[in-house]
Amino acid sequence: MRDIYRQTGPDTLNVTGVDALNTKDPRTYHVRWAVDKRNVDTGETVTDVREGNILLTVGITELLNLLAGNVATPFNNANAAIAVGNGTTAASTAQTDLTGGSKERQGMEPTYPQVSGNQITWRAKFGTAKANFQWNEYGVANSVTSGAGVLLNRKVESLGEKTASDEWTLTITITLS
Repeated sequence: MRDIYRQTGPDTLNVTGVDALNTKDPRTYHVRWAVDKRNVDTGETVTDVREGNILLTVGITELLNLLAGNVATPFNNANAAIAVGNGTTAASTAQTDLTGGSKERQGMEPTYPQVSGNQITWRAKFGTAKANFQWNEYGVANSVTSGAGVLLNRKVESLGEKTASDEWTLTITITLS
């Protein structure tokens, strides 16, 4: 009997089959998104936290190529970007980019991504002149150029509208256990 791997929720991977019945160590995938929204005029900062997303097939393939030592672009400080857009199309594993008409990518803060134990965290700051539109979708890419590289994951949920008076910092943490 072969094992069956299936994604059962936005950030849950279940394993079933003969080998899974003999294991007491189920693996999970969890994603936490936090956006710090700072109004530069008032200095007020609000943090909005969200959970979950889906891994895109192209993102999974890129990760597997990196693990295998094949030619692939790492999601490191030199390449990684957080992508945000105004698209509202439901997330699908077959997607390869954000879907909105307005979308933008921002490179990593200087010390990101950070790996600690079983977690990886990416962080990018979108200044007052960047991504001033409704944020409905977001993900991690391995290129700062919109439409280039590979989008690892995608979340569709409104974070609100960013304006030229705002500086927003989006932090994405993926935990494997």
